[in-house]
Amino acid sequence: MQTNLTAGSPLKWSYLGKATVLRKGQVVDVFASGHGIYVTMKGLVLEDGSLDSFVRVQNLSSEKEFNAKVISGNSVKVNL
Repeated sequence: MQTNLTAGSPLKWSYLGKATVLRKGQVVDVFASGHGIYVTMKGLVLEDGSLDSFVRVQNLSSEKEFNAKVISGNSVKVNL
């Protein structure tokens, strides 16, 4: 729900939204794959995100930023 409802109020589609599963500042597992390469690392989420959305993530080692797809409440995926 993206709004508060009072008892007896109708429920409208515009009141609904995807649940946020990642929060800004959360450390997540990053999975990157493509062209026969598979890499895992830790990243810092730079914005809130819901399942199947894309969020900005910062690599904890290199501090480089990139977009990644949210795949769970503690992991994201990047296609190389």
